[in-house]
Amino acid sequence: MKVFVADKISEEGLAALQEAEDIEVVLNPGLPEDELAREVADSQAMIIRSGVKVTRKVIEAAQNLKVIGRAGVGVDNVDLEAATQKGIVVMNTPSGNTVAAAEHTFGLLLALLRNIPSAVQSLKSGKWERSLFVGYELNGKTLGVVGLGRIGSEVARIAQSFRMKVIAHDPYITSERAEEADIELVELEELFSRADIVTLHVPVTDQTRGMVNARMLSLMKPTAYLINCARGALVDEKALEEALNQGQIAGAALDVFSKEPPDCASLIANERVVATPHLGASTREAQINVGVQIARQVLAALKENSFDNAVNLPISDFTLLERYRTYIELTERIGVFIAQLVSGGMREVKISCSGACTDALAALKLALLKGLLTPATGGNVNFVNAAYLARQRGIKVEGVFTDEADYTNLVSCMVTTDKESCRVDGTVFGEELPRIVRINEFYMDVNPRGQFLVLKNVDVPGIIGQVGTCLGQAGINIGEYRLGRDDTHKNTLSLVSVDSMVPDEVVEKLRAIKGMQLVKKVSV
Repeated sequence: MKVFVADKISEEGLAALQEAEDIEVVLNPGLPEDELAREVADSQAMIIRSGVKVTRKVIEAAQNLKVIGRAGVGVDNVDLEAATQKGIVVMNTPSGNTVAAAEHTFGLLLALLRNIPSAVQSLKSGKWERSLFVGYELNGKTLGVVGLGRIGSEVARIAQSFRMKVIAHDPYITSERAEEADIELVELEELFSRADIVTLHVPVTDQTRGMVNARMLSLMKPTAYLINCARGALVDEKALEEALNQGQIAGAALDVFSKEPPDCASLIANERVVATPHLGASTREAQINVGVQIARQVLAALKENSFDNAVNLPISDFTLLERYRTYIELTERIGVFIAQLVSGGMREVKISCSGACTDALAALKLALLKGLLTPATGGNVNFVNAAYLARQRGIKVEGVFTDEADYTNLVSCMVTTDKESCRVDGTVFGEELPRIVRINEFYMDVNPRGQFLVLKNVDVPGIIGQVGTCLGQAGINIGEYRLGRDDTHKNTLSLVSVDSMVPDEVVEKLRAIKGMQLVKKVSV
């Protein structure tokens, strides 16, 4: 079997391939698209890094390609749609740089709190100014970790070795798992207000983009610090610079920026900022790790049909997937909806199917998991790895058939967290009209697509008018206003379809309406 290595990987990774039996390794990096297509034509596997673009033309030229392995995390240089359509597995190595990124986080943290860059520069210029660079210890400080994935968990472990108290926010981690790691789970606002240092370790999604805005920064103590070694788009850089200039926070350490190379020179030059040019994964060890890891994964795929860290779906039964395509899409959207609606760490996921769609129960279960986990993983979840990611997070998953349903075909999704339970039912009218027909005790008819406000309030006159006025004053157009009432007629649940994202300050105004019990933004 031919493994085409189209980009430079570590010598150790290359050696792992060359030592394998029945494997022909062809190393030919830096080829243009036409030559890349010719080389891949008779390959069973292809290994790349960020320097190679695997386009549709390249993929269509591949007659025997089974797997594309990315030595690293990002796969935006691969046409995933073309690969999926051809049944080619695309995999990456998300854990290969875990230690490097976590250590860099602490390198920046120590540099910031101990004034190391300024002290070095002062000494190199011939000065001896010890009194100017008095810093702070980590011992006894509270570290707030946003996101307890691989890197966030490693950062928390290192922090505990410095005898720091660790608090964290991650809606996908249960309280039991946090307690095992001696970590206190808190809401995001509480984390920002309590922590001496806030460190970010989440992907960029619609929910996390710009999450560190002026409001969140205003919650931080004036002696607190912000660390970002995750993704630049998580932070509103203008709001951060203003907070630093006004003394709202003590300092920031940045390894990533919303645009790279960055165009925020004044922020980087700020005396309260320590910055590096996206070096989180730039260690010799990390490069060895991703090279060896992708080599092993590719060999396992070729020899054992094992697809660790796959980021797309190797389609096998096109008939089943096409026959129930609308139900699968509906169920995934229900998952995305629930993930943004509930609070707390997920414990159990149950899907009940009735009618003809029971034939697709296994696929529907994966679709629900994919939707539920999409916000937490930045979309790096699919039918191949959804069940694995759920097990990794300690989520119990169950799929059952049922004859008790109000519709001929019904998908009922129940998610239980350590704080609450949420049930959402869906069906398809005709062949192409997916609908959410129930949310907990409220019956309704909603097309689960677009931007929504989810509102729960006491069923009294005037609230709908106040909601409309509030949104109208903010220039936000309402597409639809769907409302359901509980059996007692004491409460209502509304799904308000809006044409644009609702700013946080408008959400706060809605929450202030008398009788309003819940306001949440949901993007499906």
